[in-house]
Amino acid sequence: MTLSTRLAVLVLTVGFMIEGVGEAFEFVSKQWLLAHLPNALLDIYYIGPATTVVGFLFAFAGRHEWSELHRRHVLHGHKALLIAIALLGSVATVVALLVYEFPGAAVPILLPWVMGVAVAVGLGSSFLSYLLIGFHITTQRGKACLVAALAWGVLVSVIAGYEVGANFVSLVASLRTGNLSVANSLSSLLVVTTILFVSYFLLMFAYRDAYQQLLRGILPKGHTPAKHYRGPPQGVPPAAPSVPPSGN
Repeated sequence: MTLSTRLAVLVLTVGFMIEGVGEAFEFVSKQWLLAHLPNALLDIYYIGPATTVVGFLFAFAGRHEWSELHRRHVLHGHKALLIAIALLGSVATVVALLVYEFPGAAVPILLPWVMGVAVAVGLGSSFLSYLLIGFHITTQRGKACLVAALAWGVLVSVIAGYEVGANFVSLVASLRTGNLSVANSLSSLLVVTTILFVSYFLLMFAYRDAYQQLLRGILPKGHTPAKHYRGPPQGVPPAAPSVPPSGN
């Protein structure tokens, strides 16, 4: 097992743990946290998404050292993550354009629900990417955790998409006026997303099992490291080129 793959799994495990703890704390009481903890300490929550990106980079860096089957899993996982980033980034871009570039324009009637679908598919794609990266290298228990994490993540993503569609107009209006009620416009969405801690903890357990498997040297079937050609064996001279027959 290459060092890059072990590091990828370890970093992702830590990232899921941090994201799970952060979402669970917010689910219990975000107001309590704001009242009792320094704001700088709350910034630890952002380490989770950062470690997820680092983990995917390690997985991508080590993909060429493994079989074609493993490379396909890694590439499909990265494609799903890129789709998630593109969709969620598009939603943020549309909101920014409506607020800063076209502050007087009316919101098209179907746009809120298009944005809601983009959020739902984007969030769901991110959890699909985690499954694609880890499914083939974890235990049977880990596979069950990954499937459960994806199912819960997709359910929450659909609900979150609905909340975005239902509150999109009020969110844009609040941002245009600089009103502090932006948080109120998104309060239901924030409550929904905090229950993603269930998916993050399931992902943590799945990737922890995968890391333990890799440390023991237990390789998944069909995923042995790719064999690179190293030239002829030592001490064996290369065969002499054949001499074409003479024309005489």
